[in-house]
Amino acid sequence: MNVTKLTLYGFENVKSVEEVQHIKLVGKQGLKELNFEWQYPYRVLEDNEVLGSLMPPRTIETLKLNGYNSAIFPDWLMGIAPYNFPNLVSIYLDKLDNCISLPPLGQLLSLKKLVLRQMRSLLKIKDFCGGVVAFPCLENFSLYNMPNLRVWKTTCSYSGVGVSRYMFPCLRILEIGSCPKLRL
Repeated sequence: MNVTKLTLYGFENVKSVEEVQHIKLVGKQGLKELNFEWQYPYRVLEDNEVLGSLMPPRTIETLKLNGYNSAIFPDWLMGIAPYNFPNLVSIYLDKLDNCISLPPLGQLLSLKKLVLRQMRSLLKIKDFCGGVVAFPCLENFSLYNMPNLRVWKTTCSYSGVGVSRYMFPCLRILEIGSCPKLRL
């Protein structure tokens, strides 16, 4: 049987990185949707260490992180490149209360939907384009329940001479809710 959707939860109970390394997600090439769930605020290990051992396969189309508690993301997500995840079309980041910056998600050439929800420590959204071309296919972007978000930079520099361009050339749906301090 070929599993196409996988939800992994209970990471707050992981006592060592070795416990999750045996999952070997990167080898599960039929996987299309992957959900990582942390349910309780008490941890034995840093979420960054746990997630760092769980790099998804290249076939992934939807990635969901819910309840992740680290301020930063693991290397496989911070160094994201189009060739790592060529099929990734949807990302949902929810209840990441300690997150202070975002990975360079703009480099994902197939990304069409991005949902950012309940990230209380995030003050600015900037520099997540990751390069010259950013979010070339993104059609749907949602920001919800981000009470301290103040700045969202919607352009990125592309020629090295201070020229900027809008980073969402295909955006059709933009939803913003419960972001009372946000200024565009």
